Amino acid sequence: MRSFWLLLYLASFAFALPGQTPDGVKTVDLLPGFRRCLDDLPADPVRSSAAFRRWLQAAEPDVCRHLSSLPADPAGWSAYLAEARRLLPVMVLLSRRCMQVEPEVVHRLQQRFPDFDPARVELTLGFSLFRFDARIPYDHPTQLWLGLDGIASAHGAECRLDVLLAHEMFHVYHFQNNPQPNAGRSVPLYRQVWQEGLACYVARQLYPEASPADVFLDPNLAATGPRYVATTARALLDDLQTDDDAATSRYLAYHVSTGALPARMGYLLGYDVVSRCAVTQSLAQLSRLRGENLLRLMQKELHGLIQAPPAVP
Repeated sequence: MRSFWLLLYLASFAFALPGQTPDGVKTVDLLPGFRRCLDDLPADPVRSSAAFRRWLQAAEPDVCRHLSSLPADPAGWSAYLAEARRLLPVMVLLSRRCMQVEPEVVHRLQQRFPDFDPARVELTLGFSLFRFDARIPYDHPTQLWLGLDGIASAHGAECRLDVLLAHEMFHVYHFQNNPQPNAGRSVPLYRQVWQEGLACYVARQLYPEASPADVFLDPNLAATGPRYVATTARALLDDLQTDDDAATSRYLAYHVSTGALPARMGYLLGYDVVSRCAVTQSLAQLSRLRGENLLRLMQKELHGLIQAPPAVP
């Protein structure tokens, strides 16, 4: 009987340990540990914030490594914990849905890209303190981190998780066969816009029934972005070779917009550039473009978008 209870105890941690799906993707689910931590926190907000921060830094150092910043004061931690508790049921739902759709996403990717090796992918179902919805660390380009709290907050329970996962899994494949310059530490804007647009385009090819709002994970960008394509393409031509964080954010970051322009216009511009190129080149060819050849192509196609900006199909 004692051995039975020991096995039951160990089984309760199974989803928090590294595993492997039938298609070969290595997975780890951090959500069980996150839930246990929330359940064990003291009621007092100040003590609760301090305890969560200690747990985060001790138990999940990799999470901290993936975050650009942490809340600056106890009030920031308390606000996060309150919102995380509210969204926890959605996070649990998203975690289950991710495990359900992941094999089909990998299957569709392998059909388009037979050299895609899912056994080299490490998928972590985690949390990001709302800093991101998904991220591939520049120093570990085979790792894909999903911030379930970020997805729940930014996109909600009904988001097209299969489309999001297709976008991010393609990034992993792209970095397998076409590594980012400078080991991903200082990537010129033209490469970043291209790879985001290419990932959006591939996700749309894998899931052709997906709407533009699904593909861009941003209804506002899908609805209002097309009218600003020519204007933003003209501005982007001047910024293509920069690696400045502020300039990059103007085109690619959530919640960063300039005047009437919607945020993340770089995704839409990248998608439109790739759509034009896909008329004469295969996805395999497009996924291998880099360096000066890619820069010249981006310059040419942006000029084309200025002259004849398309509507998103």
